[in-house]
Amino acid sequence: MRDSATVAAADIARLAGVGRAAVSNWRRRFDDFPAPVGGTSSSPLFSLTEVEGWLRRQGKLAEVPLDERVWQELRAGVEDLRLAEAVGQVGAFLLFLDRSPKTWAKLAKQDDETLSASLAAELAMDDLPEPTGAPPTAAAVPLLRSVAELAAERGAAATFDFLYERYLDAHSRRVATLTPDVADLMTSLSAAGQGTVLDPLCGLGTLLLSAASSGATALSGQERDEHAARIAAVRLLLHGHPATIRVGDALRDDRFASLQADAVVCGPPFAERAWGYEELAGDVRWQYGLPPRGEPELPWVQHALFHLRPGGHAVILMPSAAADRRSGRRIRAQLLRAGALRAVVALPAGTAPNALGSPHLWILRRPEPGDPIPSHVLMIDAADLPWPRVRETVLDGWRSFTAVPGGAADGRGEADLRGTADGRGEAGLRAATETQVGADTPGAVPLIELLDEDVDLTPARHVTGRSAAGAGQEFTASLDALSASAAALQRAVEELRTLTASADELPRTTVAEQVRAGTIVVFQALRGEPGAGATSVHQTPRGEPGAGAVIVQQASPGEPGAGATPMLTVDDVIAGRPPTGRAAPAPVTSVPGSSATSAPGPAVLEPGDVVVPAGSRAFAARVVTEGGALLGPGLHLLRPDPERIDPDCLAGFLRIAGSQTSRRGQTGSSRSDIRRVELPRLPLEGQRRLGDAFRRLAAVEAAASGLAEQGSALVRLGLQGLGDGTLRG
Repeated sequence: MRDSATVAAADIARLAGVGRAAVSNWRRRFDDFPAPVGGTSSSPLFSLTEVEGWLRRQGKLAEVPLDERVWQELRAGVEDLRLAEAVGQVGAFLLFLDRSPKTWAKLAKQDDETLSASLAAELAMDDLPEPTGAPPTAAAVPLLRSVAELAAERGAAATFDFLYERYLDAHSRRVATLTPDVADLMTSLSAAGQGTVLDPLCGLGTLLLSAASSGATALSGQERDEHAARIAAVRLLLHGHPATIRVGDALRDDRFASLQADAVVCGPPFAERAWGYEELAGDVRWQYGLPPRGEPELPWVQHALFHLRPGGHAVILMPSAAADRRSGRRIRAQLLRAGALRAVVALPAGTAPNALGSPHLWILRRPEPGDPIPSHVLMIDAADLPWPRVRETVLDGWRSFTAVPGGAADGRGEADLRGTADGRGEAGLRAATETQVGADTPGAVPLIELLDEDVDLTPARHVTGRSAAGAGQEFTASLDALSASAAALQRAVEELRTLTASADELPRTTVAEQVRAGTIVVFQALRGEPGAGATSVHQTPRGEPGAGAVIVQQASPGEPGAGATPMLTVDDVIAGRPPTGRAAPAPVTSVPGSSATSAPGPAVLEPGDVVVPAGSRAFAARVVTEGGALLGPGLHLLRPDPERIDPDCLAGFLRIAGSQTSRRGQTGSSRSDIRRVELPRLPLEGQRRLGDAFRRLAAVEAAASGLAEQGSALVRLGLQGLGDGTLRG
C-alpha cells in the first residue's frame, strides 16, 4: 500500500474499535500522536502508516484489517471529487472478478503495466454504463490486487457493499440517497413486484434494488451522473439483478423513449428550476399541460405517467410545496380530472434527502381508455408518526382504498380489480368499482372538494379532524397500552434476576473449527455453474448421513420468481416481522456425490433456522418459528441440528459477533466471516440454558422498544389534544 493513504478521526476510531471522542482525547493526552498531514483544522487527515504504528505501539491495534487498508488506499489514490469515479471503477473490476475468476487468475500473473492494458478491455462490459474517464493505470493495479484479495475472503458483492458504505460515509453531505425504509415503501405502493420497473433518476440504485427485492422482473434506470450510474449498475449486477442503466438527463435526453413500465418510482431533485423549460416547451410528454418554470417536480410526474403502461402505478417523492403552489394548480387539477392522481401521503420531516420539511408521496395511475373518473382521492397524513407506524398506516390505507367495494381489503391494486369476474363483465365491473373505490376509506376525499380555486393537495388540510370523544378514547387507549407495556417490561426484567455472576470462562470453538471436525457443514455459493445464476443455494436435509450440525446457506441474489410464496427479506429480519416479500420456489435437484441438494432459487425456511443479514446496514440474528417462507436475497441461513445445537444459543452468539463488528464501524454478517464466529463448546443442555437467557434478554429488548414507541405516541396524542381543545386538564 502506498504511504499516501490518509485517515480521518472516524477512520481511526473504527480501526481501534473506539468512539471518535476517544480519538480526540488521545490527540490531547499523547504528545507523540501523529500530526495531521492534510485536511482542515475541523476535519484533519492523518497518515495511515503513522497512525497504524502509533496504535500498535500503544497496544491498541494488532493489525489494520485488509478491508480498511483497501478503502484507505482507494481514497488516497484520487482527489476527493473523483472518489465516485474510483469506486465505480473498482466496482467494475469486482464484477469482472465475479464473472471471470479463471481469467483473473491468468491475468494476475502479469506485471502491472501489462495487467493495466489487459484490464482496460476486460472492464468494458455491455451491461455497464461506459465511463468517460481513463482506464486503470499501472499505478492503480496494486490497489486492484488488494481488492481481489479482499474479494477472495468475503466475496465480490460483500466487498463492494463495504466500499459503497464507506463512500457514503465519506460523502454523506454530498450524496443524497433515500433510506431503504422509504425506498421499500415506495416500491410496495407502486406494486413493483413481478413486473417492469423504471427509475428515471436512479442515483445510486436504491429504489431499483428495493424493487428487485420485491420481485421485479425487469429493471431500468437512467441517471445524469455517469459515475453514480456505474455504481448503481454494479450494485444491482453484483447482487444478481440484471438491469439496464443508461446515462443522461431523462427530461432532456430520454434514453427509454419507448418503454412502457408496469411501475415507475422516482425521487426527483427539489426546486431545480433549470429543468429545461425553454427547450422542452412542446414535448409530447406534457399531456396534462406544460409545467411552469417554477414547478420543477411536475415534469417528472408527467414523465413517469408517460412511461407507464395503462393501469400501471407511479410513486413520486415530492416536496410539500408542490401540493399547494398556485403556479401548479392547473396541472394538479388536470391530474385529478383525468383520474391519474390517486393518493397523496405526507411523510415525517427529514424523510427526503437534503430536505428539512415533510415531503409527500404522490401515487399515480395511468388511466386506461374508457376508465371512468374516480370519485375520491386518498389523503394520508403520517407526518407525525414514528416510521414503523408510517409504513403500516400508509400500506393499510392504500390497500383498503384500492380494495373491491364491499369485499375484503386484500391489497390488490386498482389495475387488478378489472380481473375480478362476477357476471357483470369487465366494463361493468370497472365502471362499478373505479368510481366508488375507496369511498369509505378513512382519508378518502371526494374529488369535487379538491377541485376548488386552490386545488390544495396537502393531506393535513383534508384529513378529517377528530371529535372530542374520539380524541379522548384514543388518548385513553394509548395510556392503557402504555401501562400494559410497562407491566410487560417489569415482568421481563424480573425474569432476568435469575442470571447470576460467574467467574468461569466458557470453552470456545468456532464455526470453522467445527467444519474441520465434521460437526458443522458449511455450504457456500457455487458460481459459474450452468443454471446456478449468481449464487446457488445448498441444503442438507436433516437426518441424512453426513448431515452436519449446522448448514450455512447463502440466498441466491438472483431475481425471485413471479409467484406468491412468502419470502423473508433483509428488512423483515431487521424489523423482526413476518415475511413481506413474494417469490416462487425453484425446483430442487440433487448434487452428484453428495447428500446435499441444491436449488438455483431461494431456500425454504424451516422452524429452528437462524437467519442473519449479509452485508446489511444493520445486524440481526433471527430464529425462524414458522416454516414455508423462502430465503430472500442478502441473507445467510444457518440450519442447526436440534440434537446438537440450540438455535437460540446460536443466534445469540451470532448477534454478539455482529455487535462487535458494529462497534468497529462495520455492519452485516459479511463484515465478519461467519466461519470465524465463536460458539460455546457446551453440551446441548448448557446451550439451552444460554438460549433461554438470550430469549429473556430479547423479551426485555422488545418490551423496552415497544414502551418507548408507545410513550412517544401518548405524548404526541396528549400534545395534539391539549392544543386543539379535545383534551382538558
